[in-house]
Amino acid sequence: MAAASPFQNLQNDTKCPICLEYYADPVTTECGHNFCRACINMRPQGRGVAVLACSFSCPQCRVVSSRARLRPNRHLQGIVESVKRLAQQSEVLQAHSVCEEHEEKLKLFCEEDQRLICVICREARAHKLHSVRPIKEAALDHKHKLQDWLILLIEEKEGIAASKLKEEQKYKAMKKKVEAEKLKTKAEFQRLHHVLKAQEQIILKRLAAMEKTIATSEKENLAGLSAQISLLENLIKELQAKCKQPAEGLLQDVRGSLSRCESVKFRDPAKAILKPEEAMRNYKVPVTLDADTAHAALILSENGRRARWTDRPQTLPDNPKRFISDVCVLGNEGFSSGRHYWELQVLRVYCGYFVGVAEESVRRIQQSREPPRGRIWALSCYVEEYKAVTADPSGLNCFSYSDVFFSQEAPETLGVYLDYEEGTLSVYNADTMERIHTFTKAAFNEQVYPYFCLWDADLRII
Repeated sequence: MAAASPFQNLQNDTKCPICLEYYADPVTTECGHNFCRACINMRPQGRGVAVLACSFSCPQCRVVSSRARLRPNRHLQGIVESVKRLAQQSEVLQAHSVCEEHEEKLKLFCEEDQRLICVICREARAHKLHSVRPIKEAALDHKHKLQDWLILLIEEKEGIAASKLKEEQKYKAMKKKVEAEKLKTKAEFQRLHHVLKAQEQIILKRLAAMEKTIATSEKENLAGLSAQISLLENLIKELQAKCKQPAEGLLQDVRGSLSRCESVKFRDPAKAILKPEEAMRNYKVPVTLDADTAHAALILSENGRRARWTDRPQTLPDNPKRFISDVCVLGNEGFSSGRHYWELQVLRVYCGYFVGVAEESVRRIQQSREPPRGRIWALSCYVEEYKAVTADPSGLNCFSYSDVFFSQEAPETLGVYLDYEEGTLSVYNADTMERIHTFTKAAFNEQVYPYFCLWDADLRII
């Protein structure tokens, strides 16, 4: 007796051992066996009479189980539905596997006519001069073509999805700005009430028009991107289903599938125009902290990417590079040319911190008798108040503060962008890429290093 095929075994596994039909609303007993809910809920009692009982004996292992603990097996129900569909497809394919004209099994594929033929059709005049190949060989070749298209389409879909996400974030930020401006305007006009009432209405109408414009643009752009994604998803599903079919099914209308793939218009990444803040991230460099320069009150992580302030200074070996007066640390990497960008995350801050760059010769000991050297350019944060800070080489440990800023919400992530040749240093809110401050005409005279100064704060370089 011939062994059952794997598909037949799968069909048997999806049938109830009581009614011998495909599972209907399958449930799992406490002992792990599966039955139709209707079959297991009714047990025979005397002369074939079926009654509902609170507990029952498993028909397969005789373990007593409670009906209250029957668990629906939705995963098995899904498998049953899939097996049913496969059985139907198998019947359709078997009906199309025989030549209607010669009643011979279809074993060949005609490349010119793009159809399955039998060995007798091969010798007929209609196919005598055509290129003919075995079904499996032709199916394998076309499957490779479909898979190549599948890879391209998936990449295209992911690219468009990323663009959609970026557009959504952009519009969300724009709407957030407009909403914040509305609240600010309302608060200000409430204070001035009588004098500026008319002006308030004008500005609110203008902001409402901006919201409407943004909403219209958002709807149009996102709808277009969603339509492209939907089109690609449908085509991807079609190709995935094609590639899973046997040779006969795969080759049916394969030309139509390939034609639909060729009609897809792919985006041209070479034509993408980067915004200044996006282009800036192309200069991102890995920055680590130099343990030889760290003040004793700073604890560095093993990978050199995190610094934490402690009120119990450590005992560290003497090093001429180490900061003694200020709770500072420099980066390992120094820069004497080019453009460089790095980001850091503010994990905790109770007092404040400095973030910027310092020249290599920056003073490490306040009481040093050496003449003042080494300049500093940094952004200072103290209780959400920001100041631009530069070191004044004309005095001992003297800083110059200017350009006071104030932020209603301190950014969690900061970006630092250095252009050595241009002599500029900019600090950004890396979450929104809004510029906080730019130092211009710095005129760096020597190699500069990433500079961090912490007072009861905890920073991590990303």
